[in-house]
Amino acid sequence: MRKMSGLYFVMLISSASVLHAESLSIGPEAFTQVDVDNPLPQPLYNPETGTFSGDNCNQTQYTHSLDAAIALSDGDVLDEITCSVIDGDNLSPDANFTLYWEYEGLQLFDGPVGDAANSSQLGQWNLHGGGLNETSLNGYNFSESNTWYPFDETNFSWSGVPFFPVEVTSSSSLWVRFMVEPQSQTGSCEPELQFLGCDIGYTEAPPADPCEGVTCNEHATCDSNDGLCYCDQGFTGDADSCIDLDECAEGVHDCHETAICDNQPDG
Repeated sequence: MRKMSGLYFVMLISSASVLHAESLSIGPEAFTQVDVDNPLPQPLYNPETGTFSGDNCNQTQYTHSLDAAIALSDGDVLDEITCSVIDGDNLSPDANFTLYWEYEGLQLFDGPVGDAANSSQLGQWNLHGGGLNETSLNGYNFSESNTWYPFDETNFSWSGVPFFPVEVTSSSSLWVRFMVEPQSQTGSCEPELQFLGCDIGYTEAPPADPCEGVTCNEHATCDSNDGLCYCDQGFTGDADSCIDLDECAEGVHDCHETAICDNQPDG
């Protein structure tokens, strides 16, 4: 059994994510299991239920990589990934650790989904979560990566926060890999161990400037609310041909009744 160690628990959140935090949920049905070339039978992932089936949920199994695409937009910034599981057997000390999850890793890639060899792995990650425990109880040292403890809890999650922001571009093809092993003392995969999917925390891209690329008449200005050109004060006409407004002729001047109105050019 491979144990995870040396995980960092510093949680880094950018100021932008605090101000404009959004979340994208990816359910278990979106994940596919990576095929492993192993002569021993391996548990099979059931995306409809988020569970594994088979008789090899034990120490002979390989680590299972569950992969799914991340659909973010150009300009979004990925801040955090949180993947969650249920350990329905973890109800009391009497459970004797019959079932448990063993967490093995969380990775982010840019490239063809499920094809790590032809994708770029992104980011250095800080990891934290409810399933990472360094607790000693009755002489047992509980691994950071297992859902053995605390008792009376069934929902666990592991989160990764990149050291540096991961900004999405128009050419990005992001996908997440959650690596885990469902463990059973009997070896039989049980429905009490259920994968719930991953939540992607991100900062939404600022709205595009509607005036970007808009050229107005020399006496007109683009309105950032609708991207249209409007004549400046003192001018009239449509936005393509703004001409000086003769306030005297139009009777819209503010001269005193005993004063003589003299229209001035250029507004």
